Amino acid sequence: MTLKQKKNYVLLKNNLQTVLNSHLLQSTSNHKFDLVVVVQSHKRYKYLQALMQSLHKARGINKILLIVSHDYLLTEMRTVVESVQFCPVIQIFFPYSAQLHPDVFPGTDPRDCKRDTPKELALVKKCLNANYPDQFGHYREADYTMTKHHWWWKINFVFDQLNILKDYKGLVLLLEEDHYVAPDFLTIMKLLEQKRNSEYPNCDFLGLGSYNRHGSYSHFKHKVADYVAWASNKNNMGMAMNRATFDKIKRCNNQFCRFDDYNWDWTIQSLSSKCLNRPLTILTMQAPHVFHAGECSGLHHKRFCKMEDTITAIERSLSANMDYLFPQTIGVTSQNREIRRFAGVSRPNGYGGWGDIRDHKLCMSYVKSA
Repeated sequence: MTLKQKKNYVLLKNNLQTVLNSHLLQSTSNHKFDLVVVVQSHKRYKYLQALMQSLHKARGINKILLIVSHDYLLTEMRTVVESVQFCPVIQIFFPYSAQLHPDVFPGTDPRDCKRDTPKELALVKKCLNANYPDQFGHYREADYTMTKHHWWWKINFVFDQLNILKDYKGLVLLLEEDHYVAPDFLTIMKLLEQKRNSEYPNCDFLGLGSYNRHGSYSHFKHKVADYVAWASNKNNMGMAMNRATFDKIKRCNNQFCRFDDYNWDWTIQSLSSKCLNRPLTILTMQAPHVFHAGECSGLHHKRFCKMEDTITAIERSLSANMDYLFPQTIGVTSQNREIRRFAGVSRPNGYGGWGDIRDHKLCMSYVKSA
């Protein structure tokens, strides 16, 4: 496809919002789902394929709605999604990707300042964004800004522009293409939601567990969840929110889009101290029911390893701990004192990479009310 054809394709698909496997939709007018699962994808189709295989193994998977949000048009990625037959599926496409804007913002304009150009020199050269380096004096890099842009656009589109979810009040679980879920993840989500509704009504997020996947589940309190302050480096994988939490975050649109950090998760954490009147909280399992398979590649991971070996290790761990999966009840440990103290702990100024006013304006435009 030509660049123009790609842009038209994205606009058309986002408008049509075609449901694949629509015969699996419940016949009720508002299409009740046990869970909505949203996957943010780039172009690692083998990881996406492994994630789909793990979803397929989950008990009750036919009762979810799966949404895959692409920021890269790649036939292999769409083929993986279109091969899914176990649940209704919708594909959406981030329309402001660097791929669709290769020579202009939000991609890299050849007239933009280079990352390490001193501001004084940038002003002399009159490159486009000379006035807007980040807090460390660096200029934007499109590849790094895309993930935060895509994340914020995606959740705004899902909650506020996806017609099939107009009246949906349930949970939306956020995954990425290199995640891998346990076969009981839907059971865990239901137990967490029941516990939150009955005992922790102010809880913002529900989580499928930690990054630690090694060893036997008997090393964890496998039937126990922690109620803690949400931490970006611990709770950014396999987290779910409902519309109430989304609306709370959306009201911080200005702060989210102006915070000088190219990471969506660090930005979310900053809202606890810069916008909200209390820290964001999460009810999350101690034992892992979601796994990060993308240790071998990605924006922040450069380890030398094989994806297949990582997936095999995860599957072996799940097989060895099958007796600990599908709990019937869960308990909770609460750290209310630590939650109250957490508001000022987040890195106050961010990690940079997000100083360009053009990124701020585009980001803020995703909110429907804007």
